[in-house]
Amino acid sequence: MDHKLMCKYINIADSYFKGKNAVTKIINKDPTINGFCNNGVCKTYEAGINALAAYIFKQFKYSIEDHEYNKYDEYLLMWLSDKLFEIHNKSEDKDNKITLNKAYDTYLKNHKVNFNYWILFDNIKGLKEANLKYMSEFYKLLNKICKIITDYEKSPDEIGNLITNSTECSNQYISIYNDIPKCQSYLDLLNKLKGIYDDFRKYAINTTDSSIKLENNLKKFIREDGVEMDAVRGFKSYKFSSSKCKSLDKKITMSKPTEPSGLPRSSEEIPPPQPLKQLKDSQEKTPPEEPSEKLKSPSSSPPLTPSSEMQKQDLTSTPPSPEQSKDQSSAQKDSDGSGNEQDSSDRAPVEEVTQSAPEDPFNTGSFILSVSFQGVEKLNDATTSFETIKKRIAECTDTIKNLY
Repeated sequence: MDHKLMCKYINIADSYFKGKNAVTKIINKDPTINGFCNNGVCKTYEAGINALAAYIFKQFKYSIEDHEYNKYDEYLLMWLSDKLFEIHNKSEDKDNKITLNKAYDTYLKNHKVNFNYWILFDNIKGLKEANLKYMSEFYKLLNKICKIITDYEKSPDEIGNLITNSTECSNQYISIYNDIPKCQSYLDLLNKLKGIYDDFRKYAINTTDSSIKLENNLKKFIREDGVEMDAVRGFKSYKFSSSKCKSLDKKITMSKPTEPSGLPRSSEEIPPPQPLKQLKDSQEKTPPEEPSEKLKSPSSSPPLTPSSEMQKQDLTSTPPSPEQSKDQSSAQKDSDGSGNEQDSSDRAPVEEVTQSAPEDPFNTGSFILSVSFQGVEKLNDATTSFETIKKRIAECTDTIKNLY
């Protein structure tokens, strides 16, 4: 994956913002950007954001191989979420439960530009339902990671600066982990960022004089309890509809941990047993055929139906096929550090998987036995009735003989 190239385009897009405001005058003077505006002019701040989003999406995808198309979409949506959150945070409606999708519909949808990038993210449509605030926090970490990558490329000898940036990245990672709900989709997003950082860290260590001992000085992304979760790479699908993913929506802060540290890894993977009523409710809400859902998830990611539209809009490359996404997805490990594979639909929460295991919900074994027993009983009754009829016929025959 070309993280340096991704960071390049993100930095270009951010350079059009002064403080928290997009400089629309600069956008309108730049033919590389204003070509995406209607009639070459972006009249509003929101239209400027749409033009920048269209620009980095199209130019970046031009620059990478077809098979890498789905590897960067999360990061582009993190960038967009950061800009949308700034708009939302200034609005009268401070709904902390607002999703990325709702924010786009509210603030950007009506500010049309000449390239509809939004529908091209439908290959990871579930990610659009992520909480906007959390997505903007993910972008803060991505921005810090891009800074350390860019600074190192410019000045590889500035080791002190490298170590400082590394510490800032690590602190941001811990802060986000403490804040987000501990559902698989949010953990996957966090540890996708860890994957970028880990790749850079390894690269920096290998290309720096070993006497500097960079391996000891560059921070790792480790939780406060000392546990290092696995990095996540490749294609992932996302689902945020479970109660576990929404558990912290009522109060979103980045300053305080939301749960005590030191929990064993298994406590995050498998929740405690639920009361019978909750078990029954979840079985009614969740389809019992979890394996079939697992089979559906890779193929449901891309088809990217707008691929023909992309060609019309001069985007020559196409997103990877469902088979490629499936290959990428199958290579993933569970991002909470356990090394176990997870269902990519969050994906349905872990409790939904474990609930169907204790017993057969249809009780087919006992049903078959009861049918068998009833069959034997009926057969015995029929045999008894036949013997009784046979005996009565014999008695009637003897009576007739006696009459003659």
